[in-house]
Amino acid sequence: MQISIPKIPEPLLIWEKLEILTAQDTNAGLYLARIEDFVDNGLVVTQPELIKGDILLRDNCEVTLQITKSDAIYQFQSTIQKRNVNGRWQYFLSEPKFLKRIQRRNFSRLIYSTAVEYTPFNAIYKSNQEWSRSFSWDISGNGILIETKDFVKQNSFLLMKIQLFDELNIKVPVLGRVHRVILDNHTRLSGIEIIGSSEVMAFENNFPIKKVSNLTKNFNTQDQEKLISFIFNEQIKQRKKGML
Repeated sequence: MQISIPKIPEPLLIWEKLEILTAQDTNAGLYLARIEDFVDNGLVVTQPELIKGDILLRDNCEVTLQITKSDAIYQFQSTIQKRNVNGRWQYFLSEPKFLKRIQRRNFSRLIYSTAVEYTPFNAIYKSNQEWSRSFSWDISGNGILIETKDFVKQNSFLLMKIQLFDELNIKVPVLGRVHRVILDNHTRLSGIEIIGSSEVMAFENNFPIKKVSNLTKNFNTQDQEKLISFIFNEQIKQRKKGML
């Protein structure tokens, strides 16, 4: 059994998983539920399971529904009600009203660990200089968070070899700019923007860009699309497993 909803290319299915958000801020309660039935004015879902958050569900409160499909995540507005039907509690969601479509490149960062090698990139860069080994904490379509040593400072530049990029057939090294450095339980983390190939030549006057083979070609638009697609597909998998 299934039902079609305007603006979603794929129908909703019985036992499909959906997310219920109690608010639109960081304290919002996130619940998971599955569709049990379709009724004329909405959906019947299983008892929502709290995953995280402080703002709890209340009877007759407005909620945001998130439904994951193969191309994007769709958000809807609804109202939840708890009713006693023949001695059994059931949860009803009013007819979903479309809010927005979250495209792939608007997805949040993916918690993902992959090996990373990095080395400083500046005016005195030498092709035979030492590379430091590390790993990532998370990654997005244009950035990565990695553990770094003390020599890595905010606004500095690094060359990076990212193992995931090898797996996605994205050529390395890539150029990165350190936007923030933070300490997390004595662990030094750096948030690094991955600079696209079309922007690399803008730094030619200050950095030895031509000393690094193919740096002006690495991480082009097609490469970024590969990374975004990977992150999107991983998030789809994690949402289906209830990990997001």
